[in-house]
Amino acid sequence: MPPAYSEKPRLLFVDDEPMLLQGIRRMLHPMREKWYIDFCESGPQALEKVTAEKSAYDVVISDMRMPIMNGAEVLSRIAALHPGTIRLILSGHADRQMIMQSVGIAHRYLSKPCDGRKLTATLEQALGLRAMLRDEELRRSVSGTISLPSRPDLYVRLLSVIQQAESSIDDVEEIVSHDPAMAGKVLKLVNSAFFGNRGTAHNLNEAISYVGLDVLRSLALTLGLFEELKGGFGALTLSSMEALWSHSFDVAAAARSIAVAEGAEKSIVEESFIGGLLHDVGKLFVGSPTLPPLSLQPGETPVDAERRIYGGTHGEAGGYLFALWGLPSGVVEAVAFHHEPERGLPASEKDPGFTALTAVHAADALLHRKQHDAVAPFFLHPNGAYLARLGLSERLPAWEAVI
Repeated sequence: MPPAYSEKPRLLFVDDEPMLLQGIRRMLHPMREKWYIDFCESGPQALEKVTAEKSAYDVVISDMRMPIMNGAEVLSRIAALHPGTIRLILSGHADRQMIMQSVGIAHRYLSKPCDGRKLTATLEQALGLRAMLRDEELRRSVSGTISLPSRPDLYVRLLSVIQQAESSIDDVEEIVSHDPAMAGKVLKLVNSAFFGNRGTAHNLNEAISYVGLDVLRSLALTLGLFEELKGGFGALTLSSMEALWSHSFDVAAAARSIAVAEGAEKSIVEESFIGGLLHDVGKLFVGSPTLPPLSLQPGETPVDAERRIYGGTHGEAGGYLFALWGLPSGVVEAVAFHHEPERGLPASEKDPGFTALTAVHAADALLHRKQHDAVAPFFLHPNGAYLARLGLSERLPAWEAVI
């Protein structure tokens, strides 16, 4: 049993195969100094452990097929007790029924056998971004989010299109590419193992193709995969949400244009668009009515104020959500650090050069400048020191010309 309070993240693995748990124990042995790792062999035993602990487990990783209680049931009950817990399915089975059961409960679905490095990297990224959010209410708000609200007009159009037998992948992509909520959900599905080990999907057309229109139709119509925005979200009104989504699409298009102008490889171009589309999703959480309103002190930037008041920024909140959802690391970094790009640079390794983070940061700043955004004076200029370190300072005029 872990101590009542520990600096170490607490992980719980649930599986009815003792030999598999022993394998995981050996696989994660190098992490024993960083994490407290616990194991149990059934759903009821897991619930007993979770209920008995004075502080919640940070992560619960469960097998799907188990006697008495399957993984979806285990995670559903744990979510009700501790909404802030990171919930993962680790299973060797991925049929449609399991997708239906798990999609609204688990943050991510990983396949067996799971490579130790992949599992460790998945957990380290999620826990690292979670640690940036010092406020427990903000952590719970992000971890408890399984879907995001979509613009009503796009939601209605999508439901109409997917019910038409003659609809194509391109028809669906055209709608989803304008809505951060839909895009994030589709990418979450595909970049988990719900649809097999296909690698990472970096663009929406590829992601929708992986899912397939039949499965997408079933998920949307029977499980409410997509949620219509009704009356706002948290403290944000319907009109402010629509403005936020509109700005997000503009940044996505501009980021993609900048990446193309740089001759970036295809995956970076695609991650630039997705990162731009999702970059401000974290504002849904820092705008929560359960948190105090944002107020700036003299000389303080909005990002500094968010960190002071909420214990984290909207970028970090969005990055944490998409790390949980298994989106590509380039997208996660672009979302998490789009106002503070220097934080996305490695501490000791050589500079990564132009990335999706570069494109999204520059696109957001240059669009605010182009639109003479008086309400965002802090964000009108790209980070000069960051661009200079990458040797890209002279590229700003060319980028402005293509957006």
